[in-house]
Amino acid sequence: MRGTPAATAGFGNPLGFDTKRIVLGTHGDSYTPSERAATYQLFRCDVGETDPMGESRPLSKAERVALCGFAIAPVAFLPGALDRFVFPKVAMAAAAIALAALAPRRGRLPTGIVAVVACGALILLSSALVSASVAGAIVGRAPRYEGIFVLPVYAGAAAAGASLLGPERRRRAVPWWLMCMAIAASVVAIEALIEAFGVRPLASSVARPGSLLGNASDEGAYGVLCLGPFLSTAVRVRHRWSILGTVASAVVVVLSASRGALLGALAAGLVLVYFAATRRVRLVLVGGLAILGAFALAVPATRARILAQSPLATSTVTGRTLLWNESIGLITDHPALGVGPSGFLDSFPAEHSLRWQEQVGPANPADSPHDWVLQAGAAGGIPLALLAVFLALFVMGRGRRQLEGQPTSGETAVFQGIFAGLLGYGVALLFHLTSPGTTPIAAFAAGAAVAVAPRVSPVSLSARVSLVRMARVAVAGLFLVLCIVLVAAASAEIPLRSAIDDVANGNLAAASSEFALANGLRPWDGEIDADQAHAFAVAAEQAAAIGDSHTVSAAIVYGLSPAKSELSEYPRSILALEDLSSLEDFAGKHEAALTLVQRGLLLDPRNPQLLLSEGVIDGEERHYPAAAVALLEAARIDATSPAPWLDLANVYSAEGRPFAAAAAQRKAAQLGG
Repeated sequence: MRGTPAATAGFGNPLGFDTKRIVLGTHGDSYTPSERAATYQLFRCDVGETDPMGESRPLSKAERVALCGFAIAPVAFLPGALDRFVFPKVAMAAAAIALAALAPRRGRLPTGIVAVVACGALILLSSALVSASVAGAIVGRAPRYEGIFVLPVYAGAAAAGASLLGPERRRRAVPWWLMCMAIAASVVAIEALIEAFGVRPLASSVARPGSLLGNASDEGAYGVLCLGPFLSTAVRVRHRWSILGTVASAVVVVLSASRGALLGALAAGLVLVYFAATRRVRLVLVGGLAILGAFALAVPATRARILAQSPLATSTVTGRTLLWNESIGLITDHPALGVGPSGFLDSFPAEHSLRWQEQVGPANPADSPHDWVLQAGAAGGIPLALLAVFLALFVMGRGRRQLEGQPTSGETAVFQGIFAGLLGYGVALLFHLTSPGTTPIAAFAAGAAVAVAPRVSPVSLSARVSLVRMARVAVAGLFLVLCIVLVAAASAEIPLRSAIDDVANGNLAAASSEFALANGLRPWDGEIDADQAHAFAVAAEQAAAIGDSHTVSAAIVYGLSPAKSELSEYPRSILALEDLSSLEDFAGKHEAALTLVQRGLLLDPRNPQLLLSEGVIDGEERHYPAAAVALLEAARIDATSPAPWLDLANVYSAEGRPFAAAAAQRKAAQLGG
């Protein structure tokens, strides 16, 4: 039966579907007020009621939990951890994939997409095996760890999206997923609002912490992904969960202050305007985009970034342009296979120009080009970049075709929104990067958008059922094991946090024990040695500055071994060379330290920090002319730092040049030293 609008109000039974197929107009928009009531009824069917085929088809518990898991994975985090966001999110997604494998199969990925993904995996593996750090390329590098433990979650999420929301899905599957998504988006929006008022429940050292996504640009990209399906459904069907999700998604996009996300939201909105079949719906969508723009300009932090009124916004534009230009240079230098997965961080310094060092500098080195096409090119060369573009076009083309023939107007609206959200997400990622916070849910949505009906096997029914069951159990077991590995990896972040705190408090022995515990929980990760080496190198430097020789000696003892392991794991890492060089220098092994610094300068000749270290060590070795040359070059490149001038004053004093030393001292004082 078709219900009345009054009977359809409320949240208790979200987005169910009627027992008859009702397609209203070309896109489900051209209907009368009486037909409006029928559209409401499309979203009211209870579990156990009949679907359009007339059969009783309830949504299974495995499907419910899996859909909910994918929806809430982006908001998962681990309190008390050093990195609270990455591993909890992918662990939750892996668990959802395991459940989806055990649920009835409602669809599958098209063969063409599977083939493209397989080709991409082969290119990535080949690139990893010839990269400078094979282990780092295979398991991934901090902070995103996009290697053997995370990339399968991306692919599995796409397959799960096709399986759970494919053409043979239960009518209640889509509304249940949207309801869970609306709840998750609302949680993200509430936390973002709290942060907008200056309260930081998830304390962070950065200006734009990014709410529950851990990064402001990730937060914005997530908002765009959610905004598409929610806005489309809210405008077309006016369901309350979708209205709530639309408001929450808009808040997330605006408060992220991400210009890429705002462009993505505009792109998603324009796609929905294109799909709209009536003037009324177009006007509502255009009005919604105008409200979103006004909201963005009304928020001071977002307005400052849009209008480039803050120093951070201006420097981001300059730095991003340089980053893209030099990333293109990196790809053209390694066109066949790139520099390997996660190889960008160590390979990129070789591309740095003088302008980069003057305007950006070596602090906070980039680990990605911040553009998904260039990211693919850096990881796997021009072939992978072309394959990534082809895959995106394939998904868009297949997704567009799948919009035709949806069984109900409600589902047409939802899948048009998914299509728009994915396109907007792709626009946002032209200015950002893939990450465990957003990629699993994007892959899930993409899988749902392109899904085709399950293939009918030519073998006998009993044999087919047995084979399918075995395959499902195997996949579920694989992702369950992966989930356990990822949970252990997430747990390692708690002792890592304690270790960093212990180093800051001078408890180096306790810190060493905490690092050992983290290594036990995540033995495959060379980044733990990198964290340990850097922490003790910094501790040695700070202790030396105040004359604490005991702490310097302890830092050397605890730091040398992990620093050597770090350099062995990542032989082209500037950070590893700096850490080991610093510890060797404090240990009195100046020649060894100088050799490491010069090795770094071969990789990054204009690095002012390395030039400063070279000058200091040359001065310690009484190579005063060489020290002066290195320090003057460091001062020329990093014109705002007093450190090179302070060290030059010491060099000139040791040479017996008091007037030059005094002039260098005055220059340092002018710069704030």
